[in-house]
Amino acid sequence: NDILTITLSDRNINMENSFEIINKELSLIVNEVNQLNFDLEQLFNYIKLNAIFLDNNLVIKRVTPGNCNYFNIDLEDLGKPMSDFIHQEHQEILVNLRQVLQTGNNVDFELNNNQGNSYFVTIIPYQSQDKTNGLILIIIESKKIAEISIKNQQRDEFLAMLSHELRNPLAAIVNATRTLRRLSQYYPAVLTTWTDIIERQSGKMTRLLDDLLDISRLAQNKFNLQQEIFDINTLIPISIKTFEESINRKRLHLAINLGNEPMLVNGDPIRLAQVLDNLLSNAIKYSNAYGQIEINVETNQDAIIIKIRDNGIGIDSNSLKSIFELFVQGESIIDRREGGMGVGLTLVRAIIQLHGGKVSAYSKGLGYGSEFLVS
Repeated sequence: NDILTITLSDRNINMENSFEIINKELSLIVNEVNQLNFDLEQLFNYIKLNAIFLDNNLVIKRVTPGNCNYFNIDLEDLGKPMSDFIHQEHQEILVNLRQVLQTGNNVDFELNNNQGNSYFVTIIPYQSQDKTNGLILIIIESKKIAEISIKNQQRDEFLAMLSHELRNPLAAIVNATRTLRRLSQYYPAVLTTWTDIIERQSGKMTRLLDDLLDISRLAQNKFNLQQEIFDINTLIPISIKTFEESINRKRLHLAINLGNEPMLVNGDPIRLAQVLDNLLSNAIKYSNAYGQIEINVETNQDAIIIKIRDNGIGIDSNSLKSIFELFVQGESIIDRREGGMGVGLTLVRAIIQLHGGKVSAYSKGLGYGSEFLVS
């Protein structure tokens, strides 16, 4: 009996400890859920977007506070069917809601109210384990879309103006550098070093400004190609010559395979040279000393393929997905002394697409180098 009493007592103690641990875990989970709800409320209060969250029965679950004036919905209407708030003349909203529930695909359409205001409507399913668990109905006034468009236009005009304005002092720096270069024959020890620095840095500034100006031209549809039929192989030696000093300074090994036959393309030689310069510049920048760079030009059916491969720092998987987007740089690149503004690869993609081609990037990850393939 004594042994049984002790055993039962131990079990009670163990059960009490287990319940205490479970209660602590539940308390932590509850606190996390409360924090998440608080964060969501803060987000909904901040964003200026008409958003309505519906379940699979089209019942209102949540609305962004004070932003659903189009349907006159407020927090007291949670739990009511969406159909109670849709006028007879806008029954296409219900039709589209049911369509998204059935197909799981987004739907976009325009809507006009009795006051003559125009709205852009998006219906998005939110899913869990490949199952639709509800819908999000988003409404944006067309007036706001127009305001965004105007701001984008103002940004493009600013970039164009900035590029033009900065080119004038930069031209003065370049001219001064040439003067110093001539004087360096009389004072070689002092002037040559500083002249090299100014020349190299002003060259970088020139390329950055040219890229910014081209981005502005692209945004305003003013980017024109001067196409002709020529041998793409003729551009490779010119591009290599441009970066010869950088290649030698890092003691990089360059392997080139251009093939034996002419590689004829119908394109703009200046713009395609710009593509090669950007890709080769990146390969040099992000290669370590004594690294290797390979340039291959080959044919594949009716396409010409240019591959530029290096064994440098590589690209992480997250950056690889967005590396061609404007002003995007990988974390491994941002803090590098020679990093640019995330403009060059955007231009590369745009120029190649204007030629009816495509460009892609590959890397196994940081430390494994990278490869850019232009078709």
